Amino acid sequence: MCGIAGYLAGRDAAAVPLEPMLRALRHRGPDSVSWRRMGPSCLGAARLALVGGASGRQPHDQGRALLVLNGEIYNHDEWGGAHESDTAALNDLMEMEGVGALDRVRGPFALARLDEGGHRLILARDRWGQRPLYVAEQGGRFLFGSELRALIAGGLVPETDEESLACLLSYQFLPADRSLLRGVSKVPPGEVWVIRRTEVGFHVDRSRLESPRVSPQVLCEEFDNSLDLQRSRGHASAVFLSGGLDSTVVTMGLTRRGWSPDLAIVGRFPDLPWADESPHAAEVAGLAGLPLHVESLSAEAWRQAFEGAMEALEEPMAGPGSVASFVLAKRVAGAGTRIVFTGQGGDEIFGGYERLRILQDLLSGSHPLRDPAYARLVLTMRGAFRPEDRLAPYRCALRRGEVAGRHLAERGAALLRRVNPLDERLSPTPSAEVALHRAEAFELDVLLPGLLQVDDRIVAAFGMESRAPLLDPCLSAAALAVPLGERSPSSSPRRLFRETFRRDLPKPIAARRRKLGFPVPLARWWRGPLREWVTDTLRSRAFRERDYLRQGVLHSLVRDDGQAGRGLFFWLALDAWHRRVSSWRGQSSRLKAGESVS
Repeated sequence: MCGIAGYLAGRDAAAVPLEPMLRALRHRGPDSVSWRRMGPSCLGAARLALVGGASGRQPHDQGRALLVLNGEIYNHDEWGGAHESDTAALNDLMEMEGVGALDRVRGPFALARLDEGGHRLILARDRWGQRPLYVAEQGGRFLFGSELRALIAGGLVPETDEESLACLLSYQFLPADRSLLRGVSKVPPGEVWVIRRTEVGFHVDRSRLESPRVSPQVLCEEFDNSLDLQRSRGHASAVFLSGGLDSTVVTMGLTRRGWSPDLAIVGRFPDLPWADESPHAAEVAGLAGLPLHVESLSAEAWRQAFEGAMEALEEPMAGPGSVASFVLAKRVAGAGTRIVFTGQGGDEIFGGYERLRILQDLLSGSHPLRDPAYARLVLTMRGAFRPEDRLAPYRCALRRGEVAGRHLAERGAALLRRVNPLDERLSPTPSAEVALHRAEAFELDVLLPGLLQVDDRIVAAFGMESRAPLLDPCLSAAALAVPLGERSPSSSPRRLFRETFRRDLPKPIAARRRKLGFPVPLARWWRGPLREWVTDTLRSRAFRERDYLRQGVLHSLVRDDGQAGRGLFFWLALDAWHRRVSSWRGQSSRLKAGESVS
């Protein structure tokens, strides 16, 4: 992982130093920081040096173009040439083939390239959005950076965007192209932007990466290719191992190919023994011959990590498991880890989420019995079903803000009523086929990039790189060529995954049907050891003045927020966001006054 930042200068824009923007990203790239100018424009990188040694120094100067890269091009040595550095190889390939060269990339990336004497800027992200890239126009410059904090350091004045806030309040997610700051957007996953300055501002030409065409018959082969390409190459590595299907297949696959991680880690909550995944993780780690660290998280340990996790995430669009993941990342970083493998993407690519299977059942008219753990979800989705709006059950399952409706004050209720871009993506349809297509597209285009943003920030906070072999573009293209009903039929969840990767799935793990992610015992904690903390935070004058919740409802929410504690977590995370924006405003004021901001 690296951090990149810079700007394309508009006409008459004053040159500004890039050091503050890169300093804000130093946690992402602890090994070196450098930047270069080209004409009136500038770009730079804070580098995590995993590939290329000294030859991978950034920005790479090709002679006519400067390139900075956050991510890794795993297959760069297939392109010929004598480059040890993936950044150098890609810069040369783009000089020969233009932006079409990016279709050949296997690996997560966000990049920026200056050419034409610093008058043209190219920005691009990988297909799934594994690496972030924010953009904004400020002071006659087209700014870009890996995190919001870099744009703030570049002079952006932070203000919360109300439309994005409406999305967040409704779904607890943001569209893949939006941020929570006004005037700041993201380059969407899989897009390439070519930006040129004009007489009145900037012109942006947008295009999409071409997805590879890969036959489902080669799924096993492409999985092995992905593992071989993503191997750690001598760097200390760890795997987040839950004992579920995805992390197990990645762990056992790496071991089978001879690229075993150095360490496996799993988290557990002593206050939630029925959801303890550590015995399953121990079984897999034992088969793989890996040392396993089991991190037991108490209420107090989780609370102490909360502020650090929110600072790393920047935007409050993650679930409470992200705080636990922050603790795990800190632990493996302390062991010298540079690369963290995850099973991220398996559910989205192979159709693993229960809400999609329930929707399939409702659309087909069948109502099979479900795991009791999903009883509330089944009732919620079944109750929302309407023939004239066959997407209503799925939309109802995701609009978590509706649960808080009766507790909202005037401003909160107005935001919830507001039609937002995510509502438009899930607009009503009487067609079962269209409903299922929109639901799956929402999982891939909205929810997956949001989850990947969380993974990126949690791992990058400690100067490490995350790798998700199941999101390799060729592997995912081969899987998605199979219709959802065949990939994961309701009667046989994730059938394609289980059959394809059975050699890397120990029988006890393959037979598991209940896998609930990383639930946190929040409801118990809110009523017990963390009651004082949550009530003090949400009764603060600053939070009350934001007019999200009605006066006097906090006691009721502590008792039961209707989301097993997740509802109150959202308000805590949103409060942390507003405090961060206030801090950023102070930083912006000092920058305007010409003061140094560390």
